[in-house]
Amino acid sequence: MNNKIKCYFLSLLTLFILTSCSNLANDLQKRKNQNLYNIKIQASANGSVAASKTSAIKAGEEIILTVTAIDGYGLKSISVVNTLNKDVAVAAVEQGASYKFTMPNSDVTVGAEFEKAGPVDITNPEDLNSSNGNSTYTIYHYKQSLEDKGLYDLVATQSKRGNAGSETYAVAKSFQGFTARDFNQQTISSNGNTIIRIYYDRNIITYTFNLNGGNWDGSTDQKILSGAYGTNVNKKDPQKQGYSFVWNTTVPDYFGFENETFNAIWTANTDTPYTLEIYVQKIEGGNNYFLEESNQLFGTTDTMTHVHAAERIGFTFEIQQTNIEPDGSGVSKIYYNRKIFVISFDTCGGNPIEPQTVLYGQKFVLPEIPEKNGFFFWDWYLDQNYSTAYYYEGIHNSTTLYARWVDGRIQHRLHKNIEKMTPGADGTFGTNGEYVIFGDFPQSLKASEISIYSSVVVNIGQESAYCGSDGYLYIYKDEKYYKVEPIKWRILSKDENGEAILLAENVLAKSKYIEPDDSIIDYHDFNGFYSSTIIQYLNETFAYFAFSEEAWRQIKLNTDWYVNIYILGINDVNNTDLFPYEDTLKRSGTDYAGGMSYWWLSTWKPPSLGLSSTNFGQANVVRFPSISGRLNTSGMPCTNTYGLVPAITVHLPEED
Repeated sequence: MNNKIKCYFLSLLTLFILTSCSNLANDLQKRKNQNLYNIKIQASANGSVAASKTSAIKAGEEIILTVTAIDGYGLKSISVVNTLNKDVAVAAVEQGASYKFTMPNSDVTVGAEFEKAGPVDITNPEDLNSSNGNSTYTIYHYKQSLEDKGLYDLVATQSKRGNAGSETYAVAKSFQGFTARDFNQQTISSNGNTIIRIYYDRNIITYTFNLNGGNWDGSTDQKILSGAYGTNVNKKDPQKQGYSFVWNTTVPDYFGFENETFNAIWTANTDTPYTLEIYVQKIEGGNNYFLEESNQLFGTTDTMTHVHAAERIGFTFEIQQTNIEPDGSGVSKIYYNRKIFVISFDTCGGNPIEPQTVLYGQKFVLPEIPEKNGFFFWDWYLDQNYSTAYYYEGIHNSTTLYARWVDGRIQHRLHKNIEKMTPGADGTFGTNGEYVIFGDFPQSLKASEISIYSSVVVNIGQESAYCGSDGYLYIYKDEKYYKVEPIKWRILSKDENGEAILLAENVLAKSKYIEPDDSIIDYHDFNGFYSSTIIQYLNETFAYFAFSEEAWRQIKLNTDWYVNIYILGINDVNNTDLFPYEDTLKRSGTDYAGGMSYWWLSTWKPPSLGLSSTNFGQANVVRFPSISGRLNTSGMPCTNTYGLVPAITVHLPEED
């Protein structure tokens, strides 16, 4: 395509666009001109008004009003008002007979008033000049414009008659919100050209606002606004922090007819924030507190708080209420103070020990073990029947501890607290781990040279323990005596807060994963470790023997299983952070565990559907060949018996 052809097509395109724009503009103008308005004519007594057109009228169109009075009456006044109640200027075409006005941008209402045109009453000057006489004169009434105070709009026209040479009798009308200016009467001319113009100014209205403590533009003083009748009121809602607001009566948007006073009414907010701080006395006592908790609460502005303190074992409390400040800065405080306890010691025949005074929660240091000839000190108890062993966190009041004595031939003490072993010492499989001693459990078979004193017995958990000639305690089971020994644990992991996972260094017991039940047709719904025989054994039989009440309280709940004592899973033993070397997985079975070296893991493999009652579910068991030491897992029947290596979560004692 050559350039001439291109230019031709471009010219056509330009012409098309210009034509389209022109048509669009014309269309918009047509649409604009489609705004049409109507005239409403109010009914009048003693006469009527007709308009040259009453509907579909365009703004700017001239309308002629024809006035017809009944016999004996003449037109007194005629008015045209728009929808905003503003007068539209009316001009006389023929005085008393026809008038004209220009249609505004709104509908309008036309009204007329007629007056009697009977005989002249010489006692009434207005009547004398209103309808009789040989000459006419005109009175024009103008209202001050709302948009421009210097302009006035013609709102009414009156035609009166009087005798030429006499004085007119013009009277100002009464318009609400307006006051007529002073004007002078005129001498009536014989040609009918006498005109009197009366101007009405808008009244200045004053609105007074009593803020009652509120703030309007930075001031709490009374606010006064003045303006011409009908003009905008630049009102504002005052502010008062912490309160909601209403005026005692509605404030109009425009100045009305009269001066008015408005009073602010304030209602206190019920959701004003304040802070509750809870302080707890530090363990060292005195005027030392730490902020335990800070909460935002809500209440009614400028009222006192009503916070309550919850009772706490071992504490008294003081409450400091506060005013709920409008800006939310109020702070109420609760101080928890530690109770003072007196701990007395009844040595039950041993050497006397002086009482101790301590604050609740302070670490209570037991006195030196008392002595009593021929007896071995076993423990402190909270009662003389020795039913509840002492554990300092369980003391919430001043109390007395009672010493329990057993046969002096018993020399074994229970390991109620976690005791760290010397690093690298006595590691069963290598010396690269960290170990602790905690709890007691039967492990080694009694040596042949040890004699059992069957009459010297104490209860550990639900078991009877007999004293051996070596001073240790022994459990009798399956016609054999097993020595009660401290349990050694390897520290698998610990965090910066001292929380650690401990794993027993030996296989301590043995159990089936689940007990067989011929009534179970399908083990698919079996719930693994949580429903196993193992969980019951570890957290009941094993726990009651291995740990005293004091020791048990140091074992944390394992939230994965919601149990205190558990066994590891296959994912745990495959975690190189927990088991960096396969040697660390090796465990030897104690005599009490029958020398078992295979041990259960908690991961369970569900069987297929449709199994018979003789084909039980499979659980994982770890197997350690004696030569390679490699980890080998294989699915084994849940009803087989294998070893148990307990695991617990504890908080390690702080380093000295």
